[in-house]
Amino acid sequence: MHAGTRLTLVPESLRVWQIKGVLTGLVLAALLVGASWLPFAPELLTANLVLICLLCLAPPALEAALLDPLRHRHYSLYIHPERLVISQGVTFRQTIIIPRSSILNMRLRRGPVLRRLGLTGVSILTIADQHRIGPFDAAQTDMIESFVNGAARDLHP
Repeated sequence: MHAGTRLTLVPESLRVWQIKGVLTGLVLAALLVGASWLPFAPELLTANLVLICLLCLAPPALEAALLDPLRHRHYSLYIHPERLVISQGVTFRQTIIIPRSSILNMRLRRGPVLRRLGLTGVSILTIADQHRIGPFDAAQTDMIESFVNGAARDLHP
C-alpha cells in the first residue's frame, strides 16, 4: 500500500457546518411564525409559538455546539496514488474508498458562506454515487483536483 496524503478539514469548515445548521433552524422557526399568522392557524400553534420555535432551534444549536466539533475532528481524506479514502463518523465510523478509475467528474461549490471563508465544497461523481466532501481550502482543493485530473488523463491518454 502506497503512502498517501492525509487531508483534514480546516477550522473554517466547522463554522460552515454550524452556520448551515443554525440557518436551517431559523428558517423552520420563521416558517412556523408565518404559519401562526394565517387565519386558519390552529390554536395550539398560536398559543405555544415561542415554545415551538425554541424546540425548532434547540436541535441545530446543540448540533452546532456539540456534534459538529466531534464530526469535524473525526473527518479525514487520504489521497493515495490510486484511490481516495474518506473517513468520517464518531460512533458509527464510515470509510468510503473511491478507486481513481471510477471517478467520472468533480464539482466545486462556492456559495456565499464558503466564499467568505475562502473554502470550496467538493463533490466527486462516480459511476455509482456522488460523494460530497469538505469543505476544503484552496490548497487542499488543488490537491484533490490534481488527483481527479490524473484520473481523467488515465481514462483519455
